[in-house]
Amino acid sequence: MKSQVSTAENEVGKLEDAMFTDVGPKGKYSAKSFNAVIDAANKLGVIFGIEDGMPRVKEDQTQFPPDFVRLLAMFADAIDDGIEEGALPEEVSIAGLRPVDDPGLTVLASKLTMAGKSKDFKRFLAKPKKYEEEKGSPIAAEEMGSDENEMAPESMTPDQMDSMFAARMR
Repeated sequence: MKSQVSTAENEVGKLEDAMFTDVGPKGKYSAKSFNAVIDAANKLGVIFGIEDGMPRVKEDQTQFPPDFVRLLAMFADAIDDGIEEGALPEEVSIAGLRPVDDPGLTVLASKLTMAGKSKDFKRFLAKPKKYEEEKGSPIAAEEMGSDENEMAPESMTPDQMDSMFAARMR
């Protein structure tokens, strides 16, 4: 039974990787510019509790790895939520940004850096989302934690961080 579950999980992982590879940006990127985006993403990832960042590349690239596309998609959603709540200016949005060359990577790196340096965005991320206004569905208080018991992202375990962001995505 466990081997069937493991096999199914591997298949799902392969399908997800293929999907993220297909939708990820493609172009001609120098290792230097690509590493600038990786560095900015790794710094932003720390705010999200991601300690093991993406490894730097040694050669020029033609596409983004699936795990990196997945990470950028998570950042794009959080940044757009931050913009919607007034924690970030609209020009920081990375949604739909598909760099095809080094100047495009420079824009992406600068937007990730701006988000990562924003104190308002950090405060926004530290607050769990109480409900989804557009869906009108409240999230249980015990699932989100109360304001009194709110934890700073840096003191959360990976499971607590995953739960917080999963609740934000509902």
